[in-house]
Amino acid sequence: MAYADAPLVSTDLLTRKASAWVFRTWMDTPPDALLDEWTDEEIRTDTYFVSPLSRWLLKLTGGETLELKVNLETRDGLERWTTEVNETFPLSPRIVHEATSLHLSDYACQQPERLKTFIDLCSNFSMVDVHKHVRLTTIGSTRLEWSTVNIAGEQFATLAFQADELEELKRILSLLGLQHEKNCDFGQFLRAMGY
Repeated sequence: MAYADAPLVSTDLLTRKASAWVFRTWMDTPPDALLDEWTDEEIRTDTYFVSPLSRWLLKLTGGETLELKVNLETRDGLERWTTEVNETFPLSPRIVHEATSLHLSDYACQQPERLKTFIDLCSNFSMVDVHKHVRLTTIGSTRLEWSTVNIAGEQFATLAFQADELEELKRILSLLGLQHEKNCDFGQFLRAMGY
């Protein structure tokens, strides 16, 4: 069986794409200041391929896009992530190999359901569907996302921030009284649930 947590060739710091500082916390309701501030929304199902390693987060976004995010560093409880792979179907075997370390056929990479089947059969990833209702807004240049999610029949809610500047994110968290909340990305949350 292939071991899909092998280091990726493309994680050399010199070849990285743009990165962002991210903070995600899990709570029942958003802060009062944000209750009516959402400007856009979407409903989708993301399939997460959960591995024991916390540095990579691999998912199939909305059944259309394979996305691999890599955690570059953690500073003051905030994480800096970059997107290494963000490709829509049909995919090339090279892209799938870059994201999973698996050597799959062109046939396996052409459709989301095929890819899910082959990743499930050939890797040590746990696969879990997360149904999301996502609401979006911005504060300054920071993107905010309030999501209600359904994972295996259980309901959860999460608030996430994505910022280019670390100091701006710290200020926003402080203004909203969230500076002491635990930062927990989807991968950590799903691993804690036993996936």
